[in-house]
Amino acid sequence: MMTGNTMKFLDAFLNGRINDALFFASLVGIYTVATAGYKIVSNGVEKRGEMGGRVRMSTPRLLSPIVLFLFLLSDHMYPSPRPTLRLLSFAFGLINACSIESAGTITCMLTGHMHKLANAFVEDGKITNTKILRRSLAVLGGFCIGAGLAVLGEGWVPGYFRRGIRSTLGGMYFVIMAVMNDKGGVDTNVLGRRECVIDEYDAGCKE
Repeated sequence: MMTGNTMKFLDAFLNGRINDALFFASLVGIYTVATAGYKIVSNGVEKRGEMGGRVRMSTPRLLSPIVLFLFLLSDHMYPSPRPTLRLLSFAFGLINACSIESAGTITCMLTGHMHKLANAFVEDGKITNTKILRRSLAVLGGFCIGAGLAVLGEGWVPGYFRRGIRSTLGGMYFVIMAVMNDKGGVDTNVLGRRECVIDEYDAGCKE
């Protein structure tokens, strides 16, 4: 996501399109601020738990209304492309931070997961880590199902890609984050969160 925006920034900057360069730089900056903000909130929730405070909210649950609001607002602001993209950049910064920090996997890129799936089927002729295999298959399957439903939605509701799809995505992310704890599970216990260090395939936590 930010790889493409960085490339577009460099292209615009080197070709003298300063306004475009500033726009793409702003997307990268906004995304970075969002991911940092998620970590700040997460640290605050964890510190409250360590101090013996009663933690009623996990980090994903706490930030889920903000994500929903950003998606709904971006749908309302269409067709203003640049303000809309700035809102979505912040929203996806929170979402991707949630998947990495809380769920312990990356859901916006499939490259690492495909690598893990390939290795799982050829290493020593047997599957040795079914947990990693299930996680990568779940990410791949969810990605394909979501993309397929979006294409079908455009066929069922003409103009869905122009207005409606962002609200749908926001609602889905809201539900997912609202039921998550800080360990990626679906329960009310948000204490004892483990720190996730993403592995060399960018697909999950190091074991």
